[in-house]
Amino acid sequence: MYCQLLNQGIKSSANTVLKLMHELGIKNHIYRRHTSSYSSYKGNVGMKAPNFLKQTFNATSLIQSFIRM
Repeated sequence: MYCQLLNQGIKSSANTVLKLMHELGIKNHIYRRHTSSYSSYKGNVGMKAPNFLKQTFNATSLIQSFIRM
């Protein structure tokens, strides 16, 4: 859109054109400021230890598993 305006002889900044396009509801699929972001997620890494002591941690309220009643 911005290049088409330049070809027609209309001079304005690219950000002004993007702002006007946003106000009019026109989507631009080519220009994006942040195309990707860093993610350090590696999925399920390692193994879960077996529960040899058969401990259960089914707390129904806060701090219940720490206090034995």
